[in-house]
Amino acid sequence: MKPLYRHKKPLNLVSFAPGKSMNLYVGIWYKKIPNQTVVWVANRNTPLTHTSGELTLTVQGVLILRDASKGNVVWSSANSSKTRVKNPIGQLLDTGNFIIHEEGEAINKMLDIMFNCRL
Repeated sequence: MKPLYRHKKPLNLVSFAPGKSMNLYVGIWYKKIPNQTVVWVANRNTPLTHTSGELTLTVQGVLILRDASKGNVVWSSANSSKTRVKNPIGQLLDTGNFIIHEEGEAINKMLDIMFNCRL
């Protein structure tokens, strides 16, 4: 697993290839469970098949994962807001929520990780 965002708390945003697979995924890893447990995967239905992926945060607050070798979008977050953001910031919260904000105001709560157990 390659951390894309390292956090002092138990959650990290990572890129990974499970087992000996050549497929690449972007997900959230819960560090406190042994064996590097991934608890959420962005592109679970559309893995990257090359090593050249690109994760971009747009001025509309949308997180986009592209296959850089082909140029196509393999996953993106939803954003109903049409507000442009000068300096969007993505932040993985301790709760497991990934938010996009500017100057402390959340503009897009992109993902709530829902489980049958507490992390």
